[in-house]
Amino acid sequence: MAFSISNETWVYAVIGNPGADEKLAAFHEENESTYIPILKTKNEAELFLSCMPRQPGIRYEVQALIFEDILSYAKENKSLVYVVNDKGVIQETGAP
Repeated sequence: MAFSISNETWVYAVIGNPGADEKLAAFHEENESTYIPILKTKNEAELFLSCMPRQPGIRYEVQALIFEDILSYAKENKSLVYVVNDKGVIQETGAP
C-alpha cells in the first residue's frame, strides 16, 4: 500500500536511547511482524510517547525525520511502517 506522505516529508518518530545506541522504537505484533510507528505532527508524537509501552531502562524522545529515511531504516530492519495517531491507532500501513 502506498502512503499518503511523500518521501521528502518530515514526520515524527520515537527514538530509543537517543545520542548513543539510538534506534527507532518498534513494536511487535501477534503475528510476529515488527512495525515502526510514525506520526504526522510533533504534538501527536509527544502525546503518543506519553502513553506508549516502554522497555525498562530505555530513554525515549521524539525526533523529526525525513520519511524516506524511516522507510530505508525499516527496510534494513525488515520492519513495516505504520502511521498512527496520538493514541497509537493505525491510520495507514505499508512496507518500505
